[in-house]
Amino acid sequence: MRTMRVLALTVAAGFGAAHARAQEIGSAVQRALETDGWVPVVVMLRPAASAGSALAERTSAVSALQSGVLDALGPADFRLTRRWSAIPGFAGQLSAAGQARLRAHPSVLRVDMDEAGEGHLGQSVPLVRADAVHALGYTGRWVEVAVLDSGVDRTHADLADAVLEEQCFCTNGDGTGCCPGGGTSQSGPGAAADGHGHGTNVTGIVASSGTVAAGGVAPSVGIVAVKVLDDLNRFFGAAQVLSGLDWVIANRPDVRVVNMSLGTNARFAGYCDGVNAFTMAFAAAIDALHARGTTVFVSSGNARAVGSLPAPACIANALSVGAVYDSNVGQVNVFGCTDATTAADRVTCFSNTDVTLDLLGPGAPITSSGPGGGTLTFYGTSQAAPHAAGIAALLLEINPALTAAQVETALEVNGVAVADPRVAANFPRVDALASVNAVLAESDLIFRDGFESADVSAWSGAVDGGGDLSVSMGAALAGTGFGLQCPADGADPLYVRDETPRDENRYRARFYFDPSDFDPGEAAARRRVRLLIALEESPQRRLLAVVLRRLLGQYSLMARVRQDDNTQVQTAFIPITPDPHFVEVDWRRATTSSANDGGVDLWIDGAAVATVTGVDNATGGIDLVRFGLLSPKVGATGTLLLDEYESRRRSFIGPD
Repeated sequence: MRTMRVLALTVAAGFGAAHARAQEIGSAVQRALETDGWVPVVVMLRPAASAGSALAERTSAVSALQSGVLDALGPADFRLTRRWSAIPGFAGQLSAAGQARLRAHPSVLRVDMDEAGEGHLGQSVPLVRADAVHALGYTGRWVEVAVLDSGVDRTHADLADAVLEEQCFCTNGDGTGCCPGGGTSQSGPGAAADGHGHGTNVTGIVASSGTVAAGGVAPSVGIVAVKVLDDLNRFFGAAQVLSGLDWVIANRPDVRVVNMSLGTNARFAGYCDGVNAFTMAFAAAIDALHARGTTVFVSSGNARAVGSLPAPACIANALSVGAVYDSNVGQVNVFGCTDATTAADRVTCFSNTDVTLDLLGPGAPITSSGPGGGTLTFYGTSQAAPHAAGIAALLLEINPALTAAQVETALEVNGVAVADPRVAANFPRVDALASVNAVLAESDLIFRDGFESADVSAWSGAVDGGGDLSVSMGAALAGTGFGLQCPADGADPLYVRDETPRDENRYRARFYFDPSDFDPGEAAARRRVRLLIALEESPQRRLLAVVLRRLLGQYSLMARVRQDDNTQVQTAFIPITPDPHFVEVDWRRATTSSANDGGVDLWIDGAAVATVTGVDNATGGIDLVRFGLLSPKVGATGTLLLDEYESRRRSFIGPD
C-alpha cells in the first residue's frame, strides 16, 4: 500500500525556543502539490506574544492562533482533519491555492511534509533488578502511565486491573479511520483495542500482573492506553501520534510517564526539535509534558542506524532508549543484521544509536503479554523503552515530587555503563535497584522547620486571622531556640501552611506541642481543636487530622482519616498529661480502590499508642498541610505552643 503523504502545518504559540522568521514551505510539499491536487496536512505559526505556562492560557493562545490562520483559508484551500488544543498545530488537506495563502500569511512559520512511521518491534526484569525493588515493596502504586501504541487487550488477565482509560487516534493511508469503530478517533472502553499485539506486549512489560506472562517492571501502575498505530503497527503521519500526546496533555494531568515505542521513518542526526514542522510539534508537546513533571520515553528504532534517531526519539526532552540483550540467546538474525554471539548487556546490532541517545534497556528477546490472553516474544527497542518507563514509575511511587529532569538524572547516573563499539561510547543501561536506592536516600524528607530562623519564612504561608501568631524563644519545646505560639483569640484559626507535599501516598509527621496553657473550652461543642490537618488540594478534601481534646480537665489526642466515601475513621482518644509532648503520625493511602489497606498510626513521646487499619482511601494523596491552632471555638483560652515540625515519606522520625 502506498504510504499517504501528510503535510505538517504546526502553530508556534510562544512555546519552546524561537525559530526562524521566514515562512518556509518544504520542498517536498511543493513537489507533492505539483502532482496531487490535495496533500493531507498539519502549520507552525509565529505568535504576536508569548503564551503563559498554565494549560488554560496555553490552549487559549493555541486556539486563537489556529483560528487566525484557518479563518483566512477557504474551502478550496484547506480541509481540516485534526485540530489540537495544547500542541500549537493542526492537520488537514492542503491545495496549491492554500499553499500560496499560507506562504503569504504573516503568522505562518513553517510548512513541511509529515512523516509516516511504525512501532519499533522472562529475564529482563531481573537484569534491571526490578524484582529486587518489588521485594522492597515498590511496584508503581498510584502512578499513571500513558502508552501510545497499537492499543491494549484490556481483557488480558495480566492487564485487566491496570487499564484506566482508552483513546484512539488512527487514520489509514486513504484518509479513512482505523480506530476499532471505524473512525479516525474514538473514546471509552474498547477504543484502544489492539489488533496487532505490539501495544499489549509493550504495556505488559510495564504493567503485567504476572498472571500469564512474567510480571512487569511496575505491576501496580494504572495504564492510559492511547491507540495511534494501526493493526499493521504503522502510522501514516505524525499527526495522529501528536493527537495522542495532545489528548494526554489536555485530559490526563495525572499521567506522570509516557511511553512511545514508535518512530518516524525519517531519522535525524543530533537533536531535531527545530528541524521541520512535525519535529517542532513533537518538541512542543514533549516540552509541555516535561514542564509539568511528566517523563517521556521513546524507543530509538531498529534500523541499524549509527549517528541518527527517528522522531520523536530525537527530541531533546524525550528520553531515547536503545536495546541490549537480556541474556545469551545464541546467534540472532533480525532486522537485517546478525549478532553472531549474544550476552546480557550487549548492544543489539539493530538498535539505532547517536551521541544524543539517553538510555539502554533490555530489548531482545522479550516475552510479555499478548493479545487473546496469551504471550508474545519480540525483539526491538520497543521493548527496551517500557523497561525504562516502568522504572520511572517505581521512582515516582517513592517520591511523587520528582521532576522529569530528576527522573532522568536518577536513571542515567545510576545506570550500568554499557559500551557501544559502533560509536566508541558508553551509555547507561537502566538499573531499577540502583536508581531506587538513590531516590530513597535523597527523598525521605519532605519538610522540616524548627523555627530557628525566628520566623515562619520556611513555610509556604501563614494565617493569623488577626491574632498574634508568632515565633518566640519562650515557645521552644525541644532544647534551646525558638518555637511557634498560637494564642487563642475567639474562633480565629492561627496556623502555618506547607505546600511541599505532592500527591503523597504516605505521610509521616512529627511535632512537639505543649497544651498546658491552652483550654479549647469545656462545652461539648467546643472542647476539641485540630493541631494538624493534611489535605488533597484539588478537589480540596481533608485526608488526615490530629485532634486535641480537653474534657473534664483531661487532655487527650487522636488521629482521624477520611475514606473515599467521605466517612471518617479515627483512633481512640489517648490521654496525655498537661506537659510538653512530641507526637508522630503515619498516614497511608490505600493501594487501590476497595483494597482497604490504608490506615494511620499514632505515637506519643516515641511510643506507639493507637492504630487504624482497613481504611478505603485510595483516592487522593496529600498535597497541603496546615499546622497550628486550626479549629478553635468561641470560649477557647490560653496559648498553644508548637515546635520542631518534620515530615517524611517512610522513616520513623522520633525525638529531635
